[in-house]
Amino acid sequence: TIEEIERLIPSQVLSANPALVVWHIGRADATRGISLYRFGQSLTRGLQQLKSKGIDVLLVDLQYQPFAELMFSTREYRDYVHWVARDQS
Repeated sequence: TIEEIERLIPSQVLSANPALVVWHIGRADATRGISLYRFGQSLTRGLQQLKSKGIDVLLVDLQYQPFAELMFSTREYRDYVHWVARDQS
């Protein structure tokens, strides 16, 4: 989930001193029903950690898959990623 990844940023990502982070997010959160509020807060905090170190971030939102939409809705998560990306750029 995004919360698990957020916790790894200081020890696993920042310690590597990357110039760019490609962050694929959302699928695990949608399938587990993580609240959009918690999802958004973790995404925002994670982006702020990375940006504070001058690291560029490429967000890859969850891919639309019609069969997956039958089991769980991903639209709200995709929309939230787009909103946070616009807000943080």
